[in-house]
Amino acid sequence: MVKRYSVNIDWDRLGLGIVVVNLILEPNYDRHAVIQTLYQIAELEELTIVTGRYDLIARFRVSDQRHLRNLVLDRIPMIPSVLRTETMLCLDNFGTDDFASRIFDTFPEGSQREDRVQEMNLVTGDL
Repeated sequence: MVKRYSVNIDWDRLGLGIVVVNLILEPNYDRHAVIQTLYQIAELEELTIVTGRYDLIARFRVSDQRHLRNLVLDRIPMIPSVLRTETMLCLDNFGTDDFASRIFDTFPEGSQREDRVQEMNLVTGDL
């Protein structure tokens, strides 16, 4: 099932590198309010709710150290309920262009998932 079409932008050529900020929130926090506040940050590319040591993992695009400094020292700490952050710089990013075809190939023949893939192919005209 196709959810949407998109454009693949070369962010590196635009000078916007990746920085990941792991957020630890205060006990009894309002997760919805924190998420809504993070969504207001234009540089936010992806936000994931996780289990374990962190509460949220946020992926941002920043142009340089000054931009990064402003984000992690000035803007994110001002969000209510953010107790602590840990920042990681992305040195390189390796995507898998063929993820969908690779994962669909793992479905056993006759499985319910394979039936859904076949239904999707009939809808899209791909066989």
